[in-house]
Amino acid sequence: MPSYSEKFQKPLEEYISFFETLSPRSIPLIEKVVHPLVHFTDPFNDVRGSADMQAVFKKAFEDVENLKFKVFDHSWGQDEATAYLKWRCDFSRSGKADYIIGMSEVRFTEEGLVESHYDFWDSGLYVYEKVPVLRTLIRFIKNKLSVRPS
Repeated sequence: MPSYSEKFQKPLEEYISFFETLSPRSIPLIEKVVHPLVHFTDPFNDVRGSADMQAVFKKAFEDVENLKFKVFDHSWGQDEATAYLKWRCDFSRSGKADYIIGMSEVRFTEEGLVESHYDFWDSGLYVYEKVPVLRTLIRFIKNKLSVRPS
């Protein structure tokens, strides 16, 4: 009898493929790989339902150009229905190339649909520190809180 992680390997591969080929036109296809009541979070969003998850990605494509995800590693959790993905998101804004590196916790239903997707990435490093006024404040705070080697 296969373990859960073996059972969910194909759904995980399909989910990864969905993200690596994501485009404004393919966003509605998310309904094939997620549960209708999916829970999705990232540093800026906390939504429930496939329609709201689609709205998150539609907005992302409106906000940046050339959005592209690449999952370059994954592993299974101890409960064997949860996978952890390490990914890179490349994009450009106002013609300037940029990227975010993050991780996701993805949990599957018994039927092989994604029931939750939690993204973890450093919004301070990848967003706030790129805003001139915030960059100065964040650097000040980092300097106050960091350990200084002797």
